[in-house]
Amino acid sequence: MASLNIQQGNTEQWHSEETEYFRTLGQEPEWDVHAVVYVELLQQLQEADARASNHQFITPSDGEFNFYAANLSQTRKLETQRQYAAERLNAIRHDVVTMEVKLGITHHWQPSSLA
Repeated sequence: MASLNIQQGNTEQWHSEETEYFRTLGQEPEWDVHAVVYVELLQQLQEADARASNHQFITPSDGEFNFYAANLSQTRKLETQRQYAAERLNAIRHDVVTMEVKLGITHHWQPSSLA
C-alpha cells in the first residue's frame, strides 16, 4: 500500500463511500423521476399538437346519388377524431403545466429552445 501512496484513512473512507453507494443503489432521486416524466410529457405534447393541427377537409363529390350521406358520415368521423385530438392535447398541456409547477420550471420548453 505504501508503494501506491495509500494510507489507512483512505481505505476507511473508500469503504464508507462504497457502503453508502450500495445502500442507495437502485433508489432514484425524486427529481430524476419527475424530470424523466416531464420529458416524456413534452414528447407526448409535441405528438398531440401535430395530430390536433392536422385537419382534413372533404370536398363534395358529384355524380353519386347518396353523396351527401357518405360525405356526412365521413365528416362526422373526422370531426370526432379532431375533437378527441383537441381534448387529448388539452389534457397533456394540463399535465405539462402541473409538472412544471411541481419542478419549479418557469419557462416552458419549446423545440426551438436552446439546450
